[in-house]
Amino acid sequence: MIVVTGATGRTGRRVTGLLLAKGEKVRVVGRNATNLARLVQLGAEPFVGNVEDVDSMTSVILGRMKSLISEAVVASEINVSRYLSSCERVNRG
Repeated sequence: MIVVTGATGRTGRRVTGLLLAKGEKVRVVGRNATNLARLVQLGAEPFVGNVEDVDSMTSVILGRMKSLISEAVVASEINVSRYLSSCERVNRG
């Protein structure tokens, strides 16, 4: 599962849509469940939390997570497909 923080923002929505279209399992993190609803309709798993809350973020990343994609890391011009291909190559070892 891939976790996307800032999922309701411009970049987060785009990244989430591309990941879901690729068939990835995605957990979307946002401060408001209502704002996450559209992403849930697309197939994402919602998690209401705040990136500034350590307990909240610890909860969201526990378990087997493939990646943590943070809006702070993902620039608006990133080529997500290329990024995912790089991750897959790294994960294959």
